[in-house]
Amino acid sequence: MFFEGNDLADLGREYKELQEYLTKGKRYLRGRRKQTSLLRALCELSSARWDRLPEPQLEPNACFQSASGPVPVTLSLPPGPVSTLPTNAIRALEFFMTGYARFAKQHRVRPWLAYMPSKPTVLRGLLSFPEESGSAWREWPASDLPDYVKADCARHGIRFINLTPTLVAETQRTRQLLYNAMYDTHLNRHGAKVVALELARQLGPVVRESLRTRTNPARDTTAAPPQITPPALPPAAAGE
Repeated sequence: MFFEGNDLADLGREYKELQEYLTKGKRYLRGRRKQTSLLRALCELSSARWDRLPEPQLEPNACFQSASGPVPVTLSLPPGPVSTLPTNAIRALEFFMTGYARFAKQHRVRPWLAYMPSKPTVLRGLLSFPEESGSAWREWPASDLPDYVKADCARHGIRFINLTPTLVAETQRTRQLLYNAMYDTHLNRHGAKVVALELARQLGPVVRESLRTRTNPARDTTAAPPQITPPALPPAAAGE
């Protein structure tokens, strides 16, 4: 599942960390440090500065025109056109696609990638903004990122599912919010059901065909997987 809201930024950051590890030996560790002393843990908790933690931004910055009236929502700007995105993020996406395709071939599985749109993409055309929101939302351009990811999947033999049309159509039809309204960017129960049904619709025929193939081994002409080494890290551009 590729989420347009922050996956490119995450890929770019992780790609940069991988570059630093391979070139400088500096590894970014995300594991939790094992606490061996209850007394030390209590001391650390008592001296922690909780006031340093950032407060979540819960103030709504738009209204969704639902069937039952305006619903305040919080939004973050989705990616713009691919031509305006950081080069490092696009390079990181290509690095992931290459590794994903090779992993699938090595393990003899069919790779899929589902494109999950962000809240503002699905609510486009059904939003109103307060004056203090500025011109960013009023001049918000449509992104060609779904088409770019689809083409990249095709180049690597990865099957692509764009969930955007289904979520947009359901929102337009019911005028119900399919995402959590405030702060959280994830789907709500209704939205999760819409996505589940769409995935089942597209994956169902493939699963049934796979089951038929398994019951008739003569139809399975898949060759033994070749031995594949991990993809080489693409060179970084000068100055990055």
